Amino acid sequence: MANFRSSSFELTRHYSLYSWIKVIILSLALTSLFLHVICSSIQWEQPEKPAQNWQESELSEKPAEELQSRELDVDGIQMKMQQANDAQVIFNEESFESLHNESLVIVVQVHNRLEYLGRLIESLSKAKHIEDTLLVFSHDVFNEEINELVRRIPFCKVMQIFFPYSLQTHRDRFPGTDPRDCPRDLKKSAAQQLGCLNANHPDKYGHYREAKYTQIKHHWWWKLNHLFLHVRATSSFAGLVVLLEEDHYVMEDFVHMLRLMDGHCRSTAQCHFLGLGTVKPLAQVKVDQTSNQVEMHAVPTNLGLALNRTTFLDKILPCVEAFCTYDDYNWDWSLYHVLKVCHTPPVLTMVSSAPRAFHIGACGTHSKDIDCNVTNTVALLRSVAESLEMFPSSLRFGRHRLEKVNLIEYGGWGDKRDQDLCVNMAKGRTHL
Repeated sequence: MANFRSSSFELTRHYSLYSWIKVIILSLALTSLFLHVICSSIQWEQPEKPAQNWQESELSEKPAEELQSRELDVDGIQMKMQQANDAQVIFNEESFESLHNESLVIVVQVHNRLEYLGRLIESLSKAKHIEDTLLVFSHDVFNEEINELVRRIPFCKVMQIFFPYSLQTHRDRFPGTDPRDCPRDLKKSAAQQLGCLNANHPDKYGHYREAKYTQIKHHWWWKLNHLFLHVRATSSFAGLVVLLEEDHYVMEDFVHMLRLMDGHCRSTAQCHFLGLGTVKPLAQVKVDQTSNQVEMHAVPTNLGLALNRTTFLDKILPCVEAFCTYDDYNWDWSLYHVLKVCHTPPVLTMVSSAPRAFHIGACGTHSKDIDCNVTNTVALLRSVAESLEMFPSSLRFGRHRLEKVNLIEYGGWGDKRDQDLCVNMAKGRTHL
């Protein structure tokens, strides 16, 4: 009996202690909940900030250059861009031969993806004959980190030009997004009732302009006009100009291949454009017995497109209205529209069957792939390059692709302001 009482006493004491612990934990939990409710109430009582414009996008979703421009002196950035465009400094000019018609001008369109740009520069540094080129970087963001990377290049002559109508310097006015612009998906009738600036000019799908997309076509068009018409170093240059982008990657023999292709085109007058490849997944690239193969295409490629001054002045510039009024924010389809409607017989592009340039920007304007690791992509590219027999001595012709493609306007270019700016850039009218 004594043992039973002793056990009962111990059990009662433990139960009592357990009950007190439960009470303490419950009290702490209730106190925490009470404080959270009080703090939340204080937050809810704060007045809402007035809307800055008709768009509902959060500041955190805006492009990096737009966020940056809030902290930087936009007028100062514009002044630095203009100074660079006026000065036209060529870095390393004294270390390499002057530009001649057998040289190559490489123009890289740059936004703000520093890592991709670094990989492109790395691939250019390994290319044979790169010392014979003028490497021009066309920027739509003024960024000191990017400027430093570019200006440290030692292996060829380098120049920088700056797109003067960028989103960075026109954050809340055209050709950026004006606060009074119509939201993309607003119906035309509602837009007209609202009275937003571009209410009468949606694209063919009923959507209003998005500046982050229209900037790409504007920048591409400006750089061509600026290079051929306003840059002193290329004012009389009759050689090849090859167009790359910050997320491209080139093979070691791309200069050699372009020279072979250009020689054939000049001797036969069968083509006006050259292409370093077509955009395709790396797994689909065939390297067996196609290293020296080329094809004629009716549709110009957007990967390493090359042309000369004569092609620009005779085939593109006279058709400025066709390019600038075509309702497609893609420069490549707009260019094909020009070549299709302005010229007969068709203007052809000679394209390397085994690409000498690749697109490594898996996560870009049009896609958000799961694996955006540039290191993995470059490693895969190098394995492909090992199977490629580079520096062929002659060309072999494969199947020609001369059938015309039915164009589908992708829209995004219905705004009259975009069309007018595009035309004015070609005609030397720079005032917005």
